[in-house]
Amino acid sequence: MGRSSGNWRDGEHILRDRLFRRYGDPVKLLSTYTLPDAVDFVLFIFEQDQDDILWDIWLHKEIKLDYAAYKKAHSLKLRKSTIMKTSAVDEQETIAWATQFIKPIEEKEVNHNGGSI
Repeated sequence: MGRSSGNWRDGEHILRDRLFRRYGDPVKLLSTYTLPDAVDFVLFIFEQDQDDILWDIWLHKEIKLDYAAYKKAHSLKLRKSTIMKTSAVDEQETIAWATQFIKPIEEKEVNHNGGSI
C-alpha cells in the first residue's frame, strides 16, 4: 500500500477500498449498525488492515523481536477499550441544558394509549 498524498479524500477512498475488498455490499452491512457501532466497526477494519501490514513486514524483514513485541511497538490503537462513564452531575447538567429546548412529559400527563392528555 502506497503512502498517502495528503489529499483530504484519501481516507474516504481507502475506507471504501477496504470495505469493498472485504464485503459484497458494505452499505447494507453498515446499515445494520448504530452510528457509534458503525464507527467502531470502521476502526476495527483499520486495525485489522494495520495488523495485516505489520505481519507482512515482520514476516519478510529480519526483525529480532517476536511478532507480539513488534506489533505492540509499532501498532496504533484506534479504538477506545473503555466506554466513557457519565457522572450523575454531568448527567443532570445535560438534562438541564436539554430541557431549555424540550419540555419533558410528566408521568401523569401520559395516557395509557401512548398519547398525551
